[in-house]
Amino acid sequence: MQVFSALLPFGKKKKGLAQLQTDVMLLVLFAAVTAAGFFMLRGKASSFSPDNPFSQKVQKFAEQIRYGKKTVDSLPEGQFRGLGNLKLTDEAALKVTMEHPDSLYLRGFVGSIYTEDGWKQQDADEIYDKKDLFYWLHKENVSGLQQLTALYQLENPADDDTGNMTVTTIGASRKYAYVPYELSTLPDTLENVRSFGDDRLIPEGFRPQKTISFPVHSNLIRKYPQIASVYYQDSGYGAFAEYKKCENSYNAYVYDQYLQVPDSLKQMLTKVLASDSDEKDSENVTSHISYEEANTRITGYLNENITYTEEIDPKNTDASGEDQKTDAKTGNFVTDFLMTEKKGYSVHYASAAVLMYRCFGIPARYVEGYLVTPEMAENAQDDGTIYVTGKEAMHGGIYQDGIGWIPMEVTPPYLDKMDARISRRFPGREHKIRELLSRRTQQNRSKMKSRQSRKPGKDRKQLPVRKILIVVILFADTGTDPVDRLSDFKIPQKMERKESGDVFERCLTGDPKLLCTAKVLAYVRRSPDKGRL
Repeated sequence: MQVFSALLPFGKKKKGLAQLQTDVMLLVLFAAVTAAGFFMLRGKASSFSPDNPFSQKVQKFAEQIRYGKKTVDSLPEGQFRGLGNLKLTDEAALKVTMEHPDSLYLRGFVGSIYTEDGWKQQDADEIYDKKDLFYWLHKENVSGLQQLTALYQLENPADDDTGNMTVTTIGASRKYAYVPYELSTLPDTLENVRSFGDDRLIPEGFRPQKTISFPVHSNLIRKYPQIASVYYQDSGYGAFAEYKKCENSYNAYVYDQYLQVPDSLKQMLTKVLASDSDEKDSENVTSHISYEEANTRITGYLNENITYTEEIDPKNTDASGEDQKTDAKTGNFVTDFLMTEKKGYSVHYASAAVLMYRCFGIPARYVEGYLVTPEMAENAQDDGTIYVTGKEAMHGGIYQDGIGWIPMEVTPPYLDKMDARISRRFPGREHKIRELLSRRTQQNRSKMKSRQSRKPGKDRKQLPVRKILIVVILFADTGTDPVDRLSDFKIPQKMERKESGDVFERCLTGDPKLLCTAKVLAYVRRSPDKGRL
């Protein structure tokens, strides 16, 4: 079935005869390799598994036929078995041309499901089950691939800082469409690519084209704190209300898909990230700790306990390629990295950070791709062309409520390679206030439920006798009009301010802001009909 689906693009696009013949020959070779691998494994039913080393070698060879061989880096595409030293080159991986050159993160492989030895992409069946959700969201101009841009354009309709971007693969794999977080159109409108769920774009055809084009906005990652601040302030009004309705649906999907952490690993991560405030915070009913605190605790732990190095000892393997576990190693990539080896590079840092964010209740996923740095953008050619080398970026992408997916960089050499603020800054006060209000709301709800569950006659509070006496004095007929008495009331030069919040006592001690309250009370006493609410 996959063979026929791969042949469909040939009917749509009029290719040259020579190109068509080449594609057919490669397709036949691909089928032959796949069939050979199948028959070689038939005698070993237990070995016929995607996780089997031989199966992976057959798959890798077949993908090289289809997508071309990578020559410029050692991007593992989420497969960490037998991972060795980091190999980087200065050869071109991508040719990027922009109308308005700017620094960008280009996403390629996106890992959603953690295994003991790497990351897998999102399950196809799960994506198919959510096809109706994605269809509805796209109809409303909301997609996880361009959500940040859509929100920014909603906030700034007059800002048209968009331009065309062309990406040509040179030494990188053509398996992925390398797009930034600032994509400014729905993926369904693009040519030569198709969206797969809402986490990645896939080039079309058995032999995907090397060049794809799409409209992008200038760098929005460094602006996202301001974007978040405006949204949190205006989310209940006008077009923001419609966007919020869509985001709530996508938000529920994200929280359902991107919080998976194996139980044994979660126990270890919870222990190493423990804080004295955790027990106190657990009393509050909240979805997760603040983004600022999570970022601080994750980067703090990695910086204090892990050594960055591109030279690591490759795992020991036997003749079949299976890992030989030592007494010190558990076979779990992240566990061995944090507890045994305590050294590594971007693959290790990004994987650990993603799982740590998830432990804190923040949806996250593992991303491999490339960087267009500010320096590269500044030195772009006259036509906006930039050659991106094999200096890859592997980072954690987290989902911020209401805003969308944003990169979170924790690997030391990359912290300042982009805008230094990107890896450290969150929408500060506004979001903190939002979370604080949410916590207080939950606390108040808990208190109300507690009070409602109490039996009548128990835990009754004493009547505020002093307040009642003060009201009686104000309302009493003593021959003098209450309003006249209050108008003659002189405020002492040194006022006694009580912080208890007792309104009536503060009136009598000379709080000028609350004298009006007492006057209203007196007016109600004198004219009850006019004072009714």
